[in-house]
Amino acid sequence: MSYIKPIDQKTMNPNTLNMIKTLGRKAYPSYNGRKFGLRFATSYTMENYWDGGSKTYSMAINLVTGETSSPSALTSNPFNKAAHASFEIPMGFAIIENVIFCGKPFGIRLVIRPDETKVVGHIPVIESEESKLHLENVDPY
Repeated sequence: MSYIKPIDQKTMNPNTLNMIKTLGRKAYPSYNGRKFGLRFATSYTMENYWDGGSKTYSMAINLVTGETSSPSALTSNPFNKAAHASFEIPMGFAIIENVIFCGKPFGIRLVIRPDETKVVGHIPVIESEESKLHLENVDPY
């Protein structure tokens, strides 16, 4: 599968944006920012530790029920092997991230499998040249 560029909220379908806001606020109730994004990936690498003023808090989320699952406390220490674990995102699940970059909130980002976009029913469909490039790389089946 080819690389699919992340989608920011300016070029995102309003239904997709509302879904990400709902899931993000459920996973991170203290987040009061306005930045939301969507990224496609079949596998995910944990980076749940502080590194140079940056950190990505991540949780697994069930796309059907909305239930969240926090990673093990072992992932918050960069000296543990679990902190660098890479795994395949299971069908029906996504990763919801709260990204802090250089000490400033970078926003909430949903990391979803490319083949889940049609199952969930939230495809980025705003007609722009950039969104057309995203859709060309998504396998319909």
